[in-house]
Amino acid sequence: MSGGKTILALDLATVMGWAQGRPGETPTSGFHRFAPPGSGRGAISAGAIKWYADWIKVSRPDLIYIEAPIAPSIMAGRTNMDALMILIGLCFTFEGLASTTGIWGTTLAAVHDVRGHFIGSRRMKSADAKRATVAKCQQLGWMGKSDRNDNQADALALWSYACACVDPQAATRTEPMFLARAFDART
Repeated sequence: MSGGKTILALDLATVMGWAQGRPGETPTSGFHRFAPPGSGRGAISAGAIKWYADWIKVSRPDLIYIEAPIAPSIMAGRTNMDALMILIGLCFTFEGLASTTGIWGTTLAAVHDVRGHFIGSRRMKSADAKRATVAKCQQLGWMGKSDRNDNQADALALWSYACACVDPQAATRTEPMFLARAFDART
């Protein structure tokens, strides 16, 4: 068991993926819908605040990593203003909530850096990258073979990236050469 810092990784959206653990350990993870489908921004924000308030009562991380929102100019034509406001607003909200509860180590991570670390490609199309991320999480034993939630997988990838940033020696190696050794050691 690692004595390092507990890292909470958040892939923020109306359905948020989360992963938490210390470098070198197997993370816990899941996903959570902040409000029913079709809800407005206020309900989504309220759901996010409630989730955080409940989470911080039972599990206090040392650091929080958040997948940074993609710049609106890059998303032009593939999203709308409401979706952009939600993504940017959730990021802003969680940074504020972390500060309010004394967690000062909040870091934004660019999705292309996370994917480069976790699946070895910074430029793969989004749908392909999501499938590759789910497959890598299953290969590592972090998600079951029938689990398909890409929000959870993205949070696990972000957690892995955060661990590599915070404690490279203890972090789980995700490159194919190291995966073979990890699976050999488990059998």
